[in-house]
Amino acid sequence: KRTLKLIIGGLNTDESDFLEKAETGDILLLRGNHIGGKLTRTFTKGECDHAAMVVRLENYDNKIFLLESVMVRGVGFTSWEFYKENNKVYQ
Repeated sequence: KRTLKLIIGGLNTDESDFLEKAETGDILLLRGNHIGGKLTRTFTKGECDHAAMVVRLENYDNKIFLLESVMVRGVGFTSWEFYKENNKVYQ
């Protein structure tokens, strides 16, 4: 099973800590494993090439969703669980 490296406030953390502390408006900085991401990081000299905003919905058992820009659909709104299980591009 694939794991995501999560850093909150500059400190490595685990998923349970992220799920407990993440709030609406928090930004996830992600690193892609595709050529576009690698090119972006090369030119920007950065570690990340994609971002998503956390949305925590109280009406849905306080579950976490991600709002992100996606090439095919424009803007994506995805549950954390679906993203974690199905995302093969970003880590």
